[in-house]
Amino acid sequence: MKKFVRNGEDLKVAFIDWMDRYKPDAYGPIRTSRERFIEYLDYIGAEYYKEFKSSPFAKSIIIKELTENIYKDEGSFYHFSAQDSNHRPRAILGKENYLKFLEEEKFVRNGEDLKVAFIDWMDRYKPCKYPSKRKSKEKFIEYLGRIEKEYVNQFKLSPFAKNISIKELRENIYKKEGKFYDFSAQDGNHIPKAILGKENYLKFLEEEKLKAVFINWMDIYKPSAYKPIRKNRERFIEYLDSIGAEYYKEFNSSPFTESKELTENIYKDEGSFYHFSAQDSNHRPRAILGKENYLRFLEEKKSTNMMRYFDLYSWQYAFI
Repeated sequence: MKKFVRNGEDLKVAFIDWMDRYKPDAYGPIRTSRERFIEYLDYIGAEYYKEFKSSPFAKSIIIKELTENIYKDEGSFYHFSAQDSNHRPRAILGKENYLKFLEEEKFVRNGEDLKVAFIDWMDRYKPCKYPSKRKSKEKFIEYLGRIEKEYVNQFKLSPFAKNISIKELRENIYKKEGKFYDFSAQDGNHIPKAILGKENYLKFLEEEKLKAVFINWMDIYKPSAYKPIRKNRERFIEYLDSIGAEYYKEFNSSPFTESKELTENIYKDEGSFYHFSAQDSNHRPRAILGKENYLRFLEEKKSTNMMRYFDLYSWQYAFI
């Protein structure tokens, strides 16, 4: 079950912000003001609740269930929607509006959205970068929202959308013309481009992609290994993040960025990572990263091109 918490921001208000950003002219009569639109969404929500006993704006909404309910061709909500401008309520909640918003904003780590996951990554690996933009988590989220808005103005898709293509994102970021280029050039000589670029957000996405496929590989080939830290995908992701953080402290790189030094670093018999690993179930971190697991996965990936067998850009395998 995916939860939407948005740092205390109500989901309904977040949807209104999304509509203001991407569809400012849609449904003019019921969007003469934010208050009018909120009232209308409350009205829709009340009718939805009468039949389905839940709010479409609940923080714990299940998208699949919501989709089924919206598109039922019978029942009290169906008849209510049919009588309002030929299914305007269904259209507003439907796949071109609210459902699309939910898919784009969907939290990929049981309550963490991609933006927040990236901020956590920056805190872990680059705590001192861009201090003027990162005075607090809220300030950085706000700044990423500004970058997102300018990116969408040109490319019509959020860089934080769950179905983002890393290849397309890379091409767009490094274009030397257009609205996003001009916006980036005027902000600290391309701070937006740098934050989204190959040393930061793109690197984060590549690492998350690699980590996700490794978890899938473990599920397929070693479903019973390391059960205590693999009770669910979220638990295993958290554990891999903790390994990555300790590895970074010594080697100043992530184990989920492929490098020639990875094997040598994992099997060093001295240093902070060695001592961290030794204290955790007699080198469980080393074993998970080692030649029978992660290193083996990397070798097989090279020989079989297994990455193409996973839907890497939709994130659906990564965090469900």
